[in-house]
Amino acid sequence: MAGEISADGYSARLEDGRVVFRNERGRVLKKVPPPLVGHAGLPRLVALADGVAAHRRECRAEAERLVREAVAVPADVLEVLAEDAAWKDALAQAGVVPAAPGGRDPEDDDELLARRYRHPALPDWVRILLTTADAARHRDRLMAHRGWELVDTRPTGLPGPGSMPFPESALAEHPARTDEVLHYLERLEQVTSAWRVFTKREVDALLKEIAGAAPALLRCFLDGVADRCLRHGGERADAAAWFGRARTAERTAGEDVDQEWLDARYAAMDAAGALGDTALRERIKQVTGRNAAPEAARRTLALLAERTVREGVRRPRLAADITRIARAAGLDPDRELARLAARLLPARDLGSDAAREFWTAVLAAPAWDLVLADLPRLAHEVVAAGPQAGMLRPDPTLTYLERTGALALLTGPAGADGAAPGRAADWLRRLVDLADRSYRSGNIPGLHRLAELLAPRIAADGVPVDLPWTSRWERNQRGLGTVRLNVLDLLLAAGAPVVDPPPQLGNPYLHHLAVAPRPELRAVTADPRFAREIRALLWAEFELTNGGDASNLWYQPHDPKGWAQVPALVDTDLGRHTLAQWCDEELAELPVLDLDELALMLARFMHIGAAAALLADPDRAERLAAVDVAGLLLAAVAETAPGHGLDRAGAELLLRGVEARSVFRDGVTGPVRQRIGRLLEIEEDGVGTEFARLVQIAANCRNGLAHLLPLLTPEAAPRTDPAADTGTGTGTGTAGSPADAPDRPALVPARVRLGRLLHATAADAALWDGDLDHPSAIVPGASAAFPYLVVDPQSELLRGDTVTGTRLREYADLPFVAEQGTGRWRTVTVACPVRRPSPPVGHVYRTALSTAVVLHSGSYGCAMLEYAPSGTFPEDGPLAAAGGTVEGRYDLVARADSRWLHAYLGLLAERGPLPARPEAVEELARRLVLTADEAGALLAVRRYNRNEPTVAEKEIAARIGHDALREIRDRLRPADPERLWTHGPDLDRAVDWWHERFGAPPVDTELLAQAGREIRFPKGDWAPAGPGPAVDPGPDGLRRRRRRIDTLLAAALAPATSPDCAPAPYASPYAMAWLAYRTPAGHPLRPALGEAALRTAAAARRAGSAAWRVCSADRRSAMGEPPSPLPLADLTGVEVVDDPALWQWHVLVRPDRLGGADDPALDALDDYYDRLQPSQALPSGTGLPALTDLRILLSGDLDTLGRHLAADADRTPGWEQDPRRSAPEAVAACADALGLSADAAALYLMLLALPDPTDRLVRQWTGWSPTVLKAAQQQVREAGLVVEARRSRAGRSLFLPGPWLELKVPRLPIEAAKAALLPAAPTRASGAHGVLVPSRPLPALFADAWQAARSEQGATSRP
Repeated sequence: MAGEISADGYSARLEDGRVVFRNERGRVLKKVPPPLVGHAGLPRLVALADGVAAHRRECRAEAERLVREAVAVPADVLEVLAEDAAWKDALAQAGVVPAAPGGRDPEDDDELLARRYRHPALPDWVRILLTTADAARHRDRLMAHRGWELVDTRPTGLPGPGSMPFPESALAEHPARTDEVLHYLERLEQVTSAWRVFTKREVDALLKEIAGAAPALLRCFLDGVADRCLRHGGERADAAAWFGRARTAERTAGEDVDQEWLDARYAAMDAAGALGDTALRERIKQVTGRNAAPEAARRTLALLAERTVREGVRRPRLAADITRIARAAGLDPDRELARLAARLLPARDLGSDAAREFWTAVLAAPAWDLVLADLPRLAHEVVAAGPQAGMLRPDPTLTYLERTGALALLTGPAGADGAAPGRAADWLRRLVDLADRSYRSGNIPGLHRLAELLAPRIAADGVPVDLPWTSRWERNQRGLGTVRLNVLDLLLAAGAPVVDPPPQLGNPYLHHLAVAPRPELRAVTADPRFAREIRALLWAEFELTNGGDASNLWYQPHDPKGWAQVPALVDTDLGRHTLAQWCDEELAELPVLDLDELALMLARFMHIGAAAALLADPDRAERLAAVDVAGLLLAAVAETAPGHGLDRAGAELLLRGVEARSVFRDGVTGPVRQRIGRLLEIEEDGVGTEFARLVQIAANCRNGLAHLLPLLTPEAAPRTDPAADTGTGTGTGTAGSPADAPDRPALVPARVRLGRLLHATAADAALWDGDLDHPSAIVPGASAAFPYLVVDPQSELLRGDTVTGTRLREYADLPFVAEQGTGRWRTVTVACPVRRPSPPVGHVYRTALSTAVVLHSGSYGCAMLEYAPSGTFPEDGPLAAAGGTVEGRYDLVARADSRWLHAYLGLLAERGPLPARPEAVEELARRLVLTADEAGALLAVRRYNRNEPTVAEKEIAARIGHDALREIRDRLRPADPERLWTHGPDLDRAVDWWHERFGAPPVDTELLAQAGREIRFPKGDWAPAGPGPAVDPGPDGLRRRRRRIDTLLAAALAPATSPDCAPAPYASPYAMAWLAYRTPAGHPLRPALGEAALRTAAAARRAGSAAWRVCSADRRSAMGEPPSPLPLADLTGVEVVDDPALWQWHVLVRPDRLGGADDPALDALDDYYDRLQPSQALPSGTGLPALTDLRILLSGDLDTLGRHLAADADRTPGWEQDPRRSAPEAVAACADALGLSADAAALYLMLLALPDPTDRLVRQWTGWSPTVLKAAQQQVREAGLVVEARRSRAGRSLFLPGPWLELKVPRLPIEAAKAALLPAAPTRASGAHGVLVPSRPLPALFADAWQAARSEQGATSRP
């Protein structure tokens, strides 16, 4: 029984540390009864329960620490602790065993004291806390705040944790702010549910509040939250983030920290796995900086070494960091590097970039000699450890093995100084295992090189190598399961013994056989053991009897869906011989095959796909051409489907009129039966299922023969395909090297062949009479030419990789590219009349103006290739006579001259792929004001999938149009193709065309690039024009270029008559202020900018009571419904419009009703905008939040700035940020008042007034040398006007005293005192997308800043 509250018969009391609710009959309730809701004592009761739960967790954590550290706990101490039930349970669960009592030093401050407390509301409970003597009084203060009274203290003799824990540490550090510490501590316990749940967002919100209200407490609270998070099972990543922020707050405040304590903090966080790389990097910067203590550097060096040994080499530039820290510590860098390397050897990882960088540096450094001296048996240890991750890369693996001596052991003779027999074979086997786990198919250079080095030793040892053989049926294998025939061939060539292969080499997929760089596999195919199994594997693959994923029935005699390229194993002497033998045996069966058997045989030929080109032979082609498909159809019909009266003429008619379609499970589609019925002039019901199946199979066989015959009877021209002759064969199977591959005749691609046939048919075929069933001619094999245009020549030309040659060669031979004349080509999509099937593939229809062939036939339409010799196409399409209507058309126009293309292809074959030019992407992005991805899209850069356009490519095509994309790529192609290899794309011509088409940038490229870095548009959506009472502020002339830097600056500079001018006055003030601040006096833009500013200010005054839309809130956001803005409507000058059509709220203001830039309504709008998620906020204006622009307009600064800029011609050219030029009176007054030189006074004024007085910019503005700047900084520092510190992203070392605001990119951090001089609220979301710039003229800004400083100094000096 414990503390209790009650009301109306209901009660709440603490039972076993939990709040239990009961009704008047004593039954336990599951939730708070209504009479107790809002009871004044309920929060106190809940806090007590939370405190009990937290105390139990603390006891368990401390008991576990005692066991983990093997602390001897005397029996009398256990008796004392057991008086607390929480301690009694914790000690029992942890298994603490009592020890004999020992001597105790009562004066030891590190000894833990057991302090007993009681609570008035819990008279039967006692709480015992362990604390040190120095923390005892702070713990008493904390417990008293919670209502617990101290009873007594007893010594325990137990060792303390070493440092004062949180929250006692916070009370000790800030004795004058005890009430604030206790207040925020109580809030923190509420947020974390008494340290039980650490929700980062909620904790960060409280820490942000502390940073704003009590920044001096921030560091200790961040440290405390990090410790508590780790102690109570929170996320280590969250603890690491809070620890890193604590160190940032420490540096920002310029605290003088005990370095030994700080290093202990780093060590503790690292041991807990909560030390982030960023925090460690900052610590390394500190200990290697000027005036750093060598002892701190030594401790950091030890921490970094322990971290590396524990986690491996994960840190980039590790060797350089070790060297820097060692020098700062006064140690020998080589010795320290050698000491760390010795602890890491043998290396466990050579694959990561960081590991390769580290070991490359170590192996080349003088430290390596020290390593070898310390580890005399290193070579034997490396050999015994075996291959490690990353050793498949030749660099630095070979260097590592050579420098360690392991390679000499593995490749040298066996003996006392060499590796044991069989060790080299074991190494190679394990290397192959590593390669199989790497998910890299094909040739792995490091593996092949190591195999070359190990092969002679393996041959000398005579121990057979048992390489892994993988099967396509093995589902549990790791990696791709590649069979390394290249390694096997190398071993056999060196005379090394190899274990016999399994049947069919284990039945792997052919594309999982790695052969490069030994594509002919001469040694493997010469070995009878392997030749036998290779022949068996290939034969089963050709016959489709190897149990693969597809059977013979899955392939169709007409569907060329087989191998897209010749597998590497097939393209060997043995593979070609086996293929020819298989083909001859297949063709020998032709005389005895029936129709179904012919279909199966042709399907097997379709399966081998591109390999059929290896069978080119006139005799084979003649034997296939002699196949009488019509006769086989008649025989099959007579045997299985008699009664149709089909004769020879009818069979030929059906073979010409029925389109090839796949047949599965004897099924034939309805349109086929309809066509058969029309051709034979019988009812559809009279067409039997079996008869229709036989007709369909025969049509498929006729189509398959038409596809196969050209492969066996190619043209006699020699092959010149540079992509296929590179000899870079990977495991996916490409051809061998030119020296080894036999000469083959060139194949005529189906699209080229079809185009030539259509061209000839246009002159010879009879005119079509309008009957779809009776075409002018029939072209077999037309389905292989669909789709007709499969290559984008412009992107291929700019890409110029190993695939380009094959694709562009076919494109260059297409008739509309190769022919020069009046004829025109196009592809059309034609819809057929209702209830009439579309014509079959291959049917040719010749009209008076054009000739068209069907490429693809659907249910009610078809795709056709059409040729008009005179250049004029029929107005209604090629099938208008039969009622067909054209639904789509695409003109086939050559994007490059045929001679240019052939010259390009010749250079590609001679010089290889185009060199990568990342600098061209950067240059094009800079000159066209594009992102790097957008510029890469124009240059056809596709990093991942070359066949699919990138997201950036799709976006820029949608923005500028596909025609414009083609035009600029035409301009990027130089007149001389050789320049693509020597100079790259023609950027000048492309840029000139872009500027002519879309307009030149409003400012020079350097200023535009700076704007791109300093102004970032929000990532969410933009509020477009649409329903709503506000005027769309975007310029009409740039509808497709919204939310772009050039649009923003163009709107700020455009005259009133320009379409770029923004109609809404609040769309450009921030951009105008930015331009004024980033351009010096005398810049040609400033007069026009002044006119635009004056015009905008006047337009704002003329707007009267017009409503301006500030932003919209999207109620359909993925982040949920945003907070309602309806309460804002109660503010003067603010309106909220609900737009149900768009599911948005529109927030509007009427500027004439606001009281100026400091109106509270603007702060309320900022508060609301801060609460919106990025996907919920839809800024208006130019895509940036409009509140900063509104403040500039309402302050009157824009009018003043406009008048200042309009008079710019009368000023001396130069940067106005230099007060000696723009405000000499203020400089003189400052120098006289503070006793400074003119340079020092100017520097002090810049620090007072400007938001970004970095050392680099100050030198740019003033023209000072580093020596002059240092002298001025010394004077200001000695005058006591500033503080010196090192702050992240500050770019300077001198700062005004007072709070410091850490802002995110693109803004620079800034002193809080300067916020009053700037129009944008620095910490608000509405100002987070652009750098902070002043809106008033700089002379006035300097004068105001100096006056404010004098006033503050005077107030401080008065008694």
